[in-house]
Amino acid sequence: MTETVVVSADNPLQGRLPFWQVDSSKVAIALYDLTAGETVFEQQPTRLMIPASCMKLLTAVTALKRLGPDAVLESRLLADGVVHRGTLYGNLIFEGDNDPLFESFEPMVAALRRQGIQRIEGDVVLDLARCDTLRAHATASPWDIPWNRLPLLLRGEPFVRRTLLYELARAGISVKPRPIGATLPKLEGLPRRIRLNAAEHHARVLARERHPLRHVLSPMLIHSSNIKAESVLWHVDNPFYRWGGSHVADDQRPASSLWTFIREEMPEEDTAGFVINDGSGLSPDNRLTARFLMRLLVYAWGDESIRRVLLREALATPQDSVRRGSLTFRMSAPLFKDRVFCKTGTLTTRGASSLAGYIHADNDHWYAFAIINEDTPVWDARLFQDRICRLVIGL
Repeated sequence: MTETVVVSADNPLQGRLPFWQVDSSKVAIALYDLTAGETVFEQQPTRLMIPASCMKLLTAVTALKRLGPDAVLESRLLADGVVHRGTLYGNLIFEGDNDPLFESFEPMVAALRRQGIQRIEGDVVLDLARCDTLRAHATASPWDIPWNRLPLLLRGEPFVRRTLLYELARAGISVKPRPIGATLPKLEGLPRRIRLNAAEHHARVLARERHPLRHVLSPMLIHSSNIKAESVLWHVDNPFYRWGGSHVADDQRPASSLWTFIREEMPEEDTAGFVINDGSGLSPDNRLTARFLMRLLVYAWGDESIRRVLLREALATPQDSVRRGSLTFRMSAPLFKDRVFCKTGTLTTRGASSLAGYIHADNDHWYAFAIINEDTPVWDARLFQDRICRLVIGL
């Protein structure tokens, strides 16, 4: 039986939903008037459905709340020793953040050359935030995150080490390895993490590369990057990895920070039956409701710093060549311009399609909305969702 709840008696959506090309029993809709502060329309709002890539909205809002819009991902090269006549006597330490925007060691190695370093009498030591290779959740298809497309620092320690050594050799910087403890403090009985922290504490920074977290969020939402979403989830799951005493265990429960965010920031939500396996929406076992996605957007709207990032930078919007992203073949009509700011989601293996975001309507009200279709041809679902947006714009 289809559960329909219409909160506003004079709502223009009543009786106008274009159900002719989709199964109305497999559609969930939630619409909230942010200006008036009331729910306007709901259809099957509590039905558990596959959010697809709209799961990235939860990851993004959690990251912006927990880490802040001005958080920065930073990687550094440090010298644990002294430089004399072009030779570093000591270890070269690379601190690598779990940064999907880090593409090459070339700028860092060039900085070493500018400082006159031509030889390293010591070891090249890696301190990576993530030592293993990024993989999709076990319930998702293994090819959903293709290894050969992973950013450099998400490919695992052996690959990162080979790449750094190759770049040093290409720049003419030779490395003569020494025992790892030769220039580290004499703490051989302690774990490697403590030894590294002690070395890095007094090491000198030779080069650094920094990327704002918001620069990761934009392609993550606009272009629906699964790799960037899982990287962001790693950061919110492990905010203190650098000082935590050890690296992340492979069996750590994924998405724990997303659950913590819901409990602490949205405690009134009924999460019975929710399944959150990842931060990207690749898992076909994920389950959320349209009402939750809508209320998540209402929550984000109430936080000015989060709202600013989503509206100005991170959500896809039509008629903008930079921010069209996954809307490339949708909402091309002029009426959508500057009116819709949203996140799309598609999981073709389950016929799941979703759309959630904000709409600025003709009545000058702002609305938060969420639409989820299941067992529906993708193009039919998208046409349906776009028509809903047309109706809301005309309110």
